[in-house]
Amino acid sequence: MDNQQYNEIMRLSADLAERCREGLEQIKAKLNEGGLEDTMAYFNHIANSFYNILESIQPLLGELSPNELEFRSKSLHEAFGAAVKAYEAKDRDHVLEVMQFTLIPAYKKWQGELERCFRPYIEVN
Repeated sequence: MDNQQYNEIMRLSADLAERCREGLEQIKAKLNEGGLEDTMAYFNHIANSFYNILESIQPLLGELSPNELEFRSKSLHEAFGAAVKAYEAKDRDHVLEVMQFTLIPAYKKWQGELERCFRPYIEVN
């Protein structure tokens, strides 16, 4: 892959990461309103998008300056797992708790590190 392709992957990954963060915030708002079932498919879509981002950027990791992306990705993976377990138990309050105190904060840290690493190569909006 050439630098232009790497840059495009970074740009698209950063854009998708931002849309996913917005989606997690929307899910949290819907859970606050009492919804659970109607957020499951959207949550699944966001989780799959996160894993697609990870897969897409894997070849780039060696090209980036030292970073915490792998550590942040692992923490976020665990947070997604906790949310999945809460969804499987159909426990709206626990899903909301995981989203608010674990998943969204972990996501924001991961996204911040992603953007910090990509910033020298692309302009992140």
